[in-house]
Amino acid sequence: SLTRAGVLLLPSGFLEIEPALSYSRREDSTPSLIMSDSQLAAADTELNADTLNADLELRLGLPWDSQVEVGLPYQWRNVESVNSFGFVPVESSSQSGSALGDIRLGLAKTLLREGLWRPDIVGRVTWDTASGEREDNGVPFGGGFNELRGSLSAIKRQDPIAIVGGVTYEYSFEDSQIKPGPIIGASFGSFIAWSPETSLRFLFSGGYQYESELAGDTLAGSDRTFGTFIIGGTTLLAPGLLFNLSVNVGLTDDADDFGILVSLPFRFDSPLY
Repeated sequence: SLTRAGVLLLPSGFLEIEPALSYSRREDSTPSLIMSDSQLAAADTELNADTLNADLELRLGLPWDSQVEVGLPYQWRNVESVNSFGFVPVESSSQSGSALGDIRLGLAKTLLREGLWRPDIVGRVTWDTASGEREDNGVPFGGGFNELRGSLSAIKRQDPIAIVGGVTYEYSFEDSQIKPGPIIGASFGSFIAWSPETSLRFLFSGGYQYESELAGDTLAGSDRTFGTFIIGGTTLLAPGLLFNLSVNVGLTDDADDFGILVSLPFRFDSPLY
């Protein structure tokens, strides 16, 4: 469980693969104008987005307490727009699209080993390639940018509890005169061992994205604040095979309202080298 969370690394030569499927729901409401009896009238526009993600992540332990990571994502998304007048829906439309996400390449290394007072600290550098599509059939996905992300993760174990935390910084490179704002983030929480086979986790993850730029000009109001509370657990199904389930609840307007993730991390029982 701690390895798939990124706070511990695999032993040298060991390979772990994790197929995952996740669903998220986001609902936004904004004021708008519609035509009613040949006159403009105030209304509300609801944008409801359902996103399904399929992801395959590979992790391979390397010598010198390091690890290489590769992520292969794919997305399907449906966006529905509903105009309401006086709490009554008057018109709606929906669009669906699917696209390959940004392939991730990462390298992690243990920087400090846990001692009496000090935690384990893992440093990680991840490159989100520009392989993903930005939109399909008019549905935006937000991919297609080269992004470089650095993070530090810490863990301190006090059996049966492991306290974890981390900080991240992500920088996006300009493409087609568009430059998404950098993102700073932090997370904090704990893992609790209920038995030798099962653990629970409770995490808070938050972040702030600075304003984006278009053709060198800052887009006022494009900054965003994210906050998510995560409840999850893992249990051992067979030697080397975990069942992982987590539920995400958005705490800010810019975060997804709800999300659920299911994955099956599998670790081969013998090293590749």
